Amino acid sequence: MKQLYSLLLVMLGGAAQAQDVVYLTNQARLEGTLTELSAEKVSVRVAKGESSVKFTYGADKVVVVVNARGKFVCMDQLAALPADRRNRFLAGFMDPRDLPTYDMVIRNNPVTVSYGKVSAATGDVITFTPHNGTTIRVPKADLIGIFYQNGTHLLVAPPTVLCDKIDLLGGPPPAVAATPTPPVPVQKPAPKPAPAPDESRSTSRNILKMSDEEYSDYQTQALERVQEFGVMLGIVADKTVESGQKDKAIAAIMKLFKPDAVIQVSSVVRGGQPSAYRLKDYLIRLKLLPYKSVTLEWTDVQYVQDLTQKADGNYYGKIRGEQRFTGLSQTDETQYSDVTQKDVDVMLTPYRKQKEGEALPKWAILLGNVGIVATR
Repeated sequence: MKQLYSLLLVMLGGAAQAQDVVYLTNQARLEGTLTELSAEKVSVRVAKGESSVKFTYGADKVVVVVNARGKFVCMDQLAALPADRRNRFLAGFMDPRDLPTYDMVIRNNPVTVSYGKVSAATGDVITFTPHNGTTIRVPKADLIGIFYQNGTHLLVAPPTVLCDKIDLLGGPPPAVAATPTPPVPVQKPAPKPAPAPDESRSTSRNILKMSDEEYSDYQTQALERVQEFGVMLGIVADKTVESGQKDKAIAAIMKLFKPDAVIQVSSVVRGGQPSAYRLKDYLIRLKLLPYKSVTLEWTDVQYVQDLTQKADGNYYGKIRGEQRFTGLSQTDETQYSDVTQKDVDVMLTPYRKQKEGEALPKWAILLGNVGIVATR
């Protein structure tokens, strides 16, 4: 079960050693090593046992990224920056030598940013000494978050609140900085007229097509989406995980799938004959399995049918993974164990995203039905 612990931070976090953290719009949280950050996408590599899994998300799926040095960037604000300023900011954000000098405390109503030392943050109150003031006690309910000098952080309010109320360039100022002034809101450029349709991207029936580069990128993203599904299933099944964390994992899984998705289950006890459940019903059953301990892991995730565009304009494919399940009895003996190959239907459907007045073509990745191939 150890291989799942590093991934529990997908749902809730708080590690002693700081890592890069990505907060998603579906309320999930990924903690690992940031490998790519741009106005278009975010990639993070998450440890999984002796190996790791790379997750890539479009910028529209990410609320905020916090690096291992306690600096944060809100993705909607990053996209609004002029290209030259954005590139300068990203160069500094990714620079491991850019270390904070103080702890940063962000308070709400009214919003204030203070720098100093947080000496205690247990219970409902923190003890904070501003770098140019006297030690005070602040109720946690009054906070948006704390960003520590060691790079770890604590968000009290949702990530969306942080980005709604704080400027893009989050992070401690130079050591000589005085009491910070209120952040200046990023001014988004005036909308531009929507461009004429790009005929090279459409057929005569006006069906949107992917370029080769887009196809490769989305093919990878869909594979990572199924890997993420497997990790989340492990969280739902794990008996050491609190119920609230399991519920957040269930909510995150539901957002990966089409609303009408069903999943097949099987048992070697019943000869491998599959039964089908609606996805939400299956997840609740998985959460409540009557074992003392459960290990569930997906491995060998790969395409068995590449993404192919159909007459309706959507792309369809199929990804197969091997699920290993073990349930232990109250005496720590294996009560049930199986290995099941499962196929996950994948659909990419086009949509238009407004950005600076332009309607940019994008593709939404949705997982569909999960079927049994074999059980042993």
